Amino acid sequence: MKEKKISADWYIAATHWLTAGFAIPLIIGFVAAIPLALFFAKEAIIFQISISVLSILSVWLGVMYSASYVNKTYVIKNPLVIVKIATVYLVVIGGGLRLYEVSQTKTVGIEFITFIIGVAVFYFTSKRYIKSSEVVMVNQSS
Repeated sequence: MKEKKISADWYIAATHWLTAGFAIPLIIGFVAAIPLALFFAKEAIIFQISISVLSILSVWLGVMYSASYVNKTYVIKNPLVIVKIATVYLVVIGGGLRLYEVSQTKTVGIEFITFIIGVAVFYFTSKRYIKSSEVVMVNQSS
């Protein structure tokens, strides 16, 4: 059995956020955006809705993958703390980017609404899938 690493909660949260909230959605977005753009070339609103649904789905899939990795790799003492910190990373960094977009376009578009829904999906699915580690105590009495 592989030995788990002991790391700070902020580090585990950063790993989770980078995987579930950034890397997996980015990869899925790149892979799926071109076929969706070709398929919905003339229906811009249908394309945008498809991208939004795909974005939310990719966050969910990213959380499932990341939680599996984090649960296997790290000793998790308090999963709720990790989920909250990871969600703060997502809101501060992702939300900052969305606010910048809104300030440039002066409109709140479907991307911002999708982000809010994505944050909720990230938080609640992370809360469900990141689990406390089972600690096995070894009695070393002689």
